[in-house]
Amino acid sequence: MTERDFDFDEMLESSLSEIPPEDIVSSVTPWKKAMRLVLVGFALCGITLNFLCLQYILPALGILLSFLGFRMLRRENGCFFACYILSAVEMLYQYVCLILEATVYSELWLTENVQAVLLIFSISCTIAKYICFCIGLSDVRKKAGLPKGTSGIWLVVWNLVVLLLALVQYEGFIIPILLIIGYILIIRSLFRVMRELDEAGYGITPAKIWISDRVLSIGVSAVLICGVVCGMRFFNSYPMAWQEREITENIQVERVKKYLLYLGFPEYVLSDMTDEDILACAGAEEIEVEITDWALNEGRRVTEWREDAIYVDTVYDVEELRAAAIGVRLNEEGTKWKVIHHFLFTSDPGFFGTESIKLWSQVAEDWWYDEPLTGRVLYDKDGITYTAPYYHLSTDTYTHNSVFWGERTDRHPFADFSFPEEGEAWRGYLSYEMTTTKEKWLVDSWMNFTHQTSPWVYPFRTANEHSKNGVFGLSEKFKMIQDAIQFWYDE
Repeated sequence: MTERDFDFDEMLESSLSEIPPEDIVSSVTPWKKAMRLVLVGFALCGITLNFLCLQYILPALGILLSFLGFRMLRRENGCFFACYILSAVEMLYQYVCLILEATVYSELWLTENVQAVLLIFSISCTIAKYICFCIGLSDVRKKAGLPKGTSGIWLVVWNLVVLLLALVQYEGFIIPILLIIGYILIIRSLFRVMRELDEAGYGITPAKIWISDRVLSIGVSAVLICGVVCGMRFFNSYPMAWQEREITENIQVERVKKYLLYLGFPEYVLSDMTDEDILACAGAEEIEVEITDWALNEGRRVTEWREDAIYVDTVYDVEELRAAAIGVRLNEEGTKWKVIHHFLFTSDPGFFGTESIKLWSQVAEDWWYDEPLTGRVLYDKDGITYTAPYYHLSTDTYTHNSVFWGERTDRHPFADFSFPEEGEAWRGYLSYEMTTTKEKWLVDSWMNFTHQTSPWVYPFRTANEHSKNGVFGLSEKFKMIQDAIQFWYDE
């Protein structure tokens, strides 16, 4: 070794002695990173943007970031460890709810009572997390020799005020605007606290982590996305009680069938009806029938010249749904009718999710429905006919918002159901009796048939909900046709 090489080695050793030990370096930077993750997570959880599903994406991301931050801080004090546990519970709860919201079970399982309990649980976890964060932050400031601050306390107060406004159902806009400004100031103040602690030289030794933040984030996000996608695609229909149709021989039923066919009752509709509904038509005086084919697809646009003008029409090459409306006069006076609304998918519509039928009349004040509402759904597969009762069949009273008339309360018969994608000739019917006391009137019965055309609806909404509320922004995922039987009866 030459003298020049020896001098270079001596200079290198002296320069290395000036670099801080590795444990000191690692004890400074993790605090700033962890607090930044926590505060950004808090900010995202407090933002509500009701478009492009950001009301779900931003809080989900915020919960994950807060969890990652508290994971690094969990050994700093007992309150931060409590925040870590609460963040983990909150993340698990929120992600399970996000996956459940992609399925039909969000409506079946999350009843009003269940939702109330889950809401109380979620609010309790959130408030407890912010209280623990406030105490833990105060302990950290004390260790760093800084005076006690109030930023963490204001964060707790802010959440309590929001909870109070929700409980009293506050509908104004001034207080929410002030709350948004206040939340921004609170988060800004917490970032200032983070810088003060960093300038004071406060550092931590992060808890040992077996899985890196990147790997954990990718893994959790992948599970969430796969859960939502699988939920929308494979759990989007009602659980139906399908069974093979039983063939029974009843002389009286066969006699009524022959008489109804003689009066003009469609045979394919009659073959789908139960014996009870067929016998209810015994002694029929008259039959009125309306059969119409309807398209559930978007069709194609056709442009052509007609007499020096351009006309653009929509042409439907396939009409998937055949609707038959039948009125059976049950008495000589014509004041009592049995109405049957039958539907048949003559071709595969491409997707089956939830289906809903709503019955109504434009002259409801002159008529009233006689309970019960009866019917069933059927389909064929491998030469076997399967039947099932409707998943939901009742007369519902519901409140909805009308564009022109504001909030309204209506009462209509509804039938909800689902079909399996395998099979053919998916069909069903509804039957009820109408009664009036007028001598001359319009017999009028409408069927709103709502078909779900795509599984990619988030959060999941059923055809029933769309039919009742006309959910804005989801019309392209549902198709509704209106079929009716209308005629003047004059003895």
